[in-house]
Amino acid sequence: MRRFSTKLLFQWVPSLPPKRRLCEERLVTFRARSSRDALARAKRLGKRGEFSYKEQGGGRGRFQFLGILDLMELGSEAGPHEVWWDIYERLEPYRRRAKLLPSEKRLRIFTDNGRRAV
Repeated sequence: MRRFSTKLLFQWVPSLPPKRRLCEERLVTFRARSSRDALARAKRLGKRGEFSYKEQGGGRGRFQFLGILDLMELGSEAGPHEVWWDIYERLEPYRRRAKLLPSEKRLRIFTDNGRRAV
């Protein structure tokens, strides 16, 4: 079977939803027999990712699947540990790498958006 990767879009929907929502883009890899099978599988993975939760004030919120942002086959050009790739042009990336790349201490694994890093 062929290997695919999808980028799924979810939103957090509290019981009193504001217009501006907290969203998640989730990368998922999986195997499928064809591109059409991969599309159907990506949709199922998104729907299975939905859940509802009880809010502190007693209301019910939900985590809602909105759709597929992208879907790609990870063919022979992708290494065994690759899960996604994008190709685009940048102006002098080697010379500007200090501006393009965050310092190691700013990587999410060390900050996790303000949560305590281990």
